[in-house]
Amino acid sequence: MIFVRGADPISLVWSPMSVCDHIEARRRGIATWIEPSNMRVAKHAGGVVDVLRENRLAKAALGVLGLEAYPSFHVNPPMPYGMWTQVLADLPEVTFKPVMLSFIFATVCLSEEEPACVRFSAAAGDAMALAMQEAAVPGVSEAEIYAAGLAAACRRGASASQISLAEVATLA
Repeated sequence: MIFVRGADPISLVWSPMSVCDHIEARRRGIATWIEPSNMRVAKHAGGVVDVLRENRLAKAALGVLGLEAYPSFHVNPPMPYGMWTQVLADLPEVTFKPVMLSFIFATVCLSEEEPACVRFSAAAGDAMALAMQEAAVPGVSEAEIYAAGLAAACRRGASASQISLAEVATLA
């Protein structure tokens, strides 16, 4: 995704199916935040370079999300090394700056609903942990401990796909 000041964002995608999905969503009346005409099947270094050159940014200072370090096991890094090295080679006069931290602080504002959701989830999690802790007595199977936690979640309208007994043990 490339955001150029004063212009509509340009989305670089891997496959024409992404563009087709947006066109179909529009046909069905589903709102999308980017126009299909602003999507390009060009999620590679050449696509990035083309958009920056078209917008006369070949000598600019640009903020980039994804330049920060990511763990080696990250399946789909925000800025793949091969793509990034080619962008740098093709645009040697551009100054690229990492902006992830600034972006996070600018977008971290919560709606009125989000803190309520966090409190609801935390209360459900606390109830689950307490129920599991109370169920964990000698002679009780792990299945019964898990069942106590899941029952506490269900009573509060929550769901839990994974429960870690190691995490429950730290509450004792």
